[in-house]
Amino acid sequence: MDEAYKSKENCKGIEGLVNEANAHGIDQDLSDKVRAVAAIAEYQRMSHYGIADFGNAKAFAGALSRNDNTAKLDEIIDDIYSSDHFLLKRAGRTFGELAAKQKN
Repeated sequence: MDEAYKSKENCKGIEGLVNEANAHGIDQDLSDKVRAVAAIAEYQRMSHYGIADFGNAKAFAGALSRNDNTAKLDEIIDDIYSSDHFLLKRAGRTFGELAAKQKN
């Protein structure tokens, strides 16, 4: 196995997304609802990064006729999409609550 895969280094792409999340103010003094929506947005950025990686791994596994691996990667991608959909609905409700407060 390639030594790069054995190392315990952090993924630089995800590390950059975490740094970007911090720069966008999740750690700042925001209301709980605003912080929740910001966290969801950052989670979605990371999820979409993961979907791209798992999708490419699935394509590679399919090209090698590794059907068990392809099926497992399909499950992982489905789980990510399900989480993304759930959080998108939650963010929409939170935005609605915040908008209602602004109107009052």
